[in-house]
Amino acid sequence: MIGALRTKADDVYNRQDGPHRNSMRKLMLRMASLEGGELAGKRVYEEELQFADAAETKRMATVARQLVEAHLVQRGVDAREKVYVEPAHDALVRAWGRLWEWVKATGEEKLSLQNKLSQAVKDYQAMAKTEPKKARRLLWNDNPRLGLLEAELQHKEHNLNAQEEAFVRASVKRRRARRRQLIGSLAGAAAIFAILALFANAQSALARKNALAEQRQRERVDSALQVVTRQRNEALSANLATKSSLTLPSDPTVAFRLAEASLQYDSANTLAAGALLSAFYASANLRDGKAGYLYQKAGAMPAALTNAIPENMWEEREETRPFREYSPNWGGIVQRMYSPGGKYLFQLHQDQHGPFTATVWNFDTEEYLEVVAGETKVPFSPYSFTPDEQYIVIPVRNAVEVWPAQGRWPVAFKLPAPFYLTQAFFDEQGRNIYAETANGNVYKWNLNGSPTGNTISPSTTRAKASQSVPPANRRPCWNCWATNCGSNRFPFLRTADTSSPPPTTN
Repeated sequence: MIGALRTKADDVYNRQDGPHRNSMRKLMLRMASLEGGELAGKRVYEEELQFADAAETKRMATVARQLVEAHLVQRGVDAREKVYVEPAHDALVRAWGRLWEWVKATGEEKLSLQNKLSQAVKDYQAMAKTEPKKARRLLWNDNPRLGLLEAELQHKEHNLNAQEEAFVRASVKRRRARRRQLIGSLAGAAAIFAILALFANAQSALARKNALAEQRQRERVDSALQVVTRQRNEALSANLATKSSLTLPSDPTVAFRLAEASLQYDSANTLAAGALLSAFYASANLRDGKAGYLYQKAGAMPAALTNAIPENMWEEREETRPFREYSPNWGGIVQRMYSPGGKYLFQLHQDQHGPFTATVWNFDTEEYLEVVAGETKVPFSPYSFTPDEQYIVIPVRNAVEVWPAQGRWPVAFKLPAPFYLTQAFFDEQGRNIYAETANGNVYKWNLNGSPTGNTISPSTTRAKASQSVPPANRRPCWNCWATNCGSNRFPFLRTADTSSPPPTTN
């Protein structure tokens, strides 16, 4: 069919003389619209084929009649009893090579401009019948492309029909009138400004004198304020450094955060720097069992964990056990996999507006565990579960959260990280957690307080977590020194990365 349409269209074109071929080109371009790089047919009404040149109007009618007789174009009447022509088949518009050559020669931008101009003319004429004064606002006197259309009118064989030509000429006329009006207004404004300038010049000297005096006064105030601020920061820094030293024997974690906050007030405080190092080495000592939940910087993610990360994993099995689809109001499932032993079904759901939710279906209890994992998609793999499938690790923004997979208990514990996390997994024995942050660093948490401890258990997990790292809502406050005020102004610990300064706290 497409080949027959091409052949028939070429036959009609080849039978025309030079002027009629040009008219056929204009007609076919008017019946084509370019949308997303694809050509589509468009309806053209009979009044759009009327040109200022009567001979061109006659040639256009002749070509349209021949295309209708060849069944390439169909003529019809719409509900408003307006006669139109349009391509009989969209395949003609999309597949006729000669039409594509005309489109390329004309240019996509010019073809788009022609379609916009045709619509603007229709809107203008519709309003001009009832409200002629308001219709003038639809003219293109302020359109930056009016110059292109004005230049096209200078060519004898331009593509604009009679209505479009009148619209462009009216727009050009209105633009010139508005410019003359603007020039007159500017001239009047310039005269007024000249008079005002004489008065302003007399006031400027006095204003400069007053401004200079105000500037000197402001500089004196700013200097005094800087002195007061510096003294205040030094006092706060010294106070926090002292508290860090006093807290070190009982809680190195809090001592480290106090020293870190002290340096943020006064980076030159040597007492705070010493307290920071003392707290760091005290926290990093694994022998006393207090550092099990403080991260240590690792060289890289273990190869076994890296190789197990699926790419867009979607695991389907023929399931006979009870299962209820996770179906919130909006969004969809983007990852689906079973736990290593098949006891649980993990699904990662993305909300319509971005946040991701990690869900774990327990086939025994027929319940879901739901954890909001943040705004960034993170990968999950079989190593997200412990080998005994009791726990699942979920990176939530800048904290590693370990949840009981069965979903009946609250979160086992939260492990703070220095930056936003991009992935987190258990090792093959389930004794350590490896996580990677957004800046490419890899960190390791030992879950037992020593390198050779036993695997975590439900009875000890929550107790150790509460002893080693305070929960997010119980961090000490800079201002009141209370452990439960909820201000959360301290940054996370950085016990293994002292090469760069502590992160800035907002």
